[in-house]
Amino acid sequence: MFRLGLYAATDWVLAGEQVLYLDGANTFDPFLIGRLARAHRRQPRRLLTMIHVARAFTCHQMERLVSDCLLKAFSRYQTKMAVLAGLLETFCDESVPDREMERLLERMVKSLRRLAHHGYRLLCVCPPPLIESRNARRFFDRLHGQADRIIHVEEEQGMVILREEGPRHSRS
Repeated sequence: MFRLGLYAATDWVLAGEQVLYLDGANTFDPFLIGRLARAHRRQPRRLLTMIHVARAFTCHQMERLVSDCLLKAFSRYQTKMAVLAGLLETFCDESVPDREMERLLERMVKSLRRLAHHGYRLLCVCPPPLIESRNARRFFDRLHGQADRIIHVEEEQGMVILREEGPRHSRS
């Protein structure tokens, strides 16, 4: 699933857009971007310079990137496009108290809503949790409930199938 985020980022870059890529699952693959660039007869280095990567390894780092740094990065790189890959993976830390995780997630979701309301395009690549931690499913469901569009990714007979969930009402 995370490869789809890389494909989307590459597609936006090929269209001339700078892209922010927040990586909470250590999924950014510059070699894949390079292969996609060569397939489109473009220089990999040129495409890679247009994708600005920030990695988070903890829920505190991810929340700070989203809530405190993302708006400044949009301005700095003059873009309105961001891929957030593995947004919730950093929230599967059993050493962080539930109340603290709830606070961080709530602040992050409010920031994402505010950015979307102001016209920023945010692609959150969030597979359903593989490991059932105490909060994983609840956090995934909360993020799912806030999304303007939900696209399910499935594999059938060796092909990737994208299915958009039924019409969603507009959210702020």
